[in-house]
Amino acid sequence: MKGSLFGHLALNFSASPENLATEAFCFILNRSEAAKMAFVRFVSQVNPSLPLTLRFETQIHTPGNSSEENTNVTSDSRPDFAGRDDANTPVMLGEVKFWAGLTDNQPVTYLKKYPESSVLMFVAPSKRLPLLWNELIRRCKDAGLGFRSTQAEDDEFKSVNFDKEPILLLTSWRKVLNAIRNAVEADGDADILSDILQLEGLCNRMDQDAFLPIRSEELTSDTAKRILQYCELVDDITDALVNSGVASTKGLQKTSWSGVTGRYMTIHSHGCFLHFNSRLWRDFGGTPIWFQIQKAGTGKNWSFASEAKTKLIKLELEEPSRLLHIENRLYVPLFIPMGVEKSDIIKSLLKQLQEVIDILSTINA
Repeated sequence: MKGSLFGHLALNFSASPENLATEAFCFILNRSEAAKMAFVRFVSQVNPSLPLTLRFETQIHTPGNSSEENTNVTSDSRPDFAGRDDANTPVMLGEVKFWAGLTDNQPVTYLKKYPESSVLMFVAPSKRLPLLWNELIRRCKDAGLGFRSTQAEDDEFKSVNFDKEPILLLTSWRKVLNAIRNAVEADGDADILSDILQLEGLCNRMDQDAFLPIRSEELTSDTAKRILQYCELVDDITDALVNSGVASTKGLQKTSWSGVTGRYMTIHSHGCFLHFNSRLWRDFGGTPIWFQIQKAGTGKNWSFASEAKTKLIKLELEEPSRLLHIENRLYVPLFIPMGVEKSDIIKSLLKQLQEVIDILSTINA
């Protein structure tokens, strides 16, 4: 499909294409009964009890009769849109994503806030779904939510049921818009169909563009300072491992290349590389700090650590996986806890590393 006018304008003149997409989507649902019913039926695959007669609203234009009016609910603790039943109860909550990150409240605060009978759905570009799913699941597990079951219709439609919280659903813009477009085409509503095609144009543009336009807030934020702090964490943790006698950096230098900087070390006959890796962060999500493992050899002749992979299999089987095999290297992501001081971050990362190091210690040299 050629780029749409709406997609061009939203991408080049809006600070938040997500907000425009949310407004457009709810506008379509509230104008077309066919689109609304198709969307509710689409989501009802994970919760058949959802009523078909929902009214959709966005957090930007919340009607005055909203049950959340005059409360202390802030915009960042409320999903982008809500589907309310005849009793004005929010039973379908939606969070719209293109490439913006998850906020501190997502998804755990939302899940704890809304009724157990509701559905919390995230809609994102197809390319982003694997990373986003891993991060959503990890945050839910870290919060101690009780998992009842996980289901996947395919790679673009996944859900999880909890013991007490709403159903969590992740799906793609492509699947959502296909569902309502097919219904509107059958209904013969040319005006709404045109609106859907315009929104599809924006979503396709956001899904395909490798280099998105740079926004002023990216250059004026503290991103540069934060990246330097990530690199400092690598140095601090390496020093802690060396000082405790767990690791040795003898004969090994600090190394950097495009998007990567870190410290090589040897631990229990293994050659390891603790590093900041923007590429793995981009491709697999979750964290900028990674621990690489190989079998140490003479000089730079390090090889694949096959026995280490066997011993670390339980990490690979976790959801999300905590062991990646790329070429002849093993990678373990080290997740940074949120909302704590630097000393607590270092303790957490060292604890995660110690789990791996203890396993490596059981492998004969």
